Amino acid sequence: SPTLILDGPGLRDNFYLNVVDWAATNIVAVGLEGVCYLYHPRTGLVQPVAQAAGGDEGGYVTSVGFRRDGVRLAVGSSGGKVELVDAQETTAHISSLG
Repeated sequence: SPTLILDGPGLRDNFYLNVVDWAATNIVAVGLEGVCYLYHPRTGLVQPVAQAAGGDEGGYVTSVGFRRDGVRLAVGSSGGKVELVDAQETTAHISSLG
C-alpha cells in the first residue's frame, strides 16, 4: 500500500501535458491549473513557484521539468512562455522565454 497519496485539485486530464516531475534532489513539481507547486516530501512543505502565462481565458501549466541536477526547473504555460526557476531558491526566477 502507498505511504502517501497526494491530492491534485486542478490537475488537467490531458495526455499531451507533462505536469508532474520528480527531481534527483527529492522534490516534486506539479502544475495545477495556472500555478506550479513544489512539494518537499521530507518536510511536507508545498510552495507555489510559478504562475502560468495565458491568453484571454487565463493560462495553465502545460509542462514542468527539472534539470538532471534537480536545481533548475522549467515551467511551460499555455500562453507559450517558459519560465526557469531555481528550485532551491524558490523566489529566484532565472528568466522567462517566449
